[in-house]
Amino acid sequence: MCVVSNGPVSKMQHSLGKLGMLHYFPDLLFSGYDIQRWKPDPALMLHAANAMKVNVEKCILVDDSSAGAQSGIAAGMEVFYFCADPHNKPIDHPNVTTFTDLAQLPGLWKARGWEITR
Repeated sequence: MCVVSNGPVSKMQHSLGKLGMLHYFPDLLFSGYDIQRWKPDPALMLHAANAMKVNVEKCILVDDSSAGAQSGIAAGMEVFYFCADPHNKPIDHPNVTTFTDLAQLPGLWKARGWEITR
């Protein structure tokens, strides 16, 4: 598991630190600033998958932005699009599952055939 963001690594570190979650991602923060490419460009998702040595077909992207979801689609990843903001439009694509409540996520993963073990 990793975090991929258009924002700088320092912002991710700050946000995850405030949540008490930074220790889960010691070297697993990937920023558009690292490669000078930003979502919706799939290069950032492909960079993260490559760095983690995981084929994109084995990747699940959970994102709350249209640009992030489009990036995952273009990279060939299965996308779970958190669309709780009524201003964001759902995305109609076979690789996209749209949801509005984070509590739905484990059941949606399972329904799409994914077993998350760690």
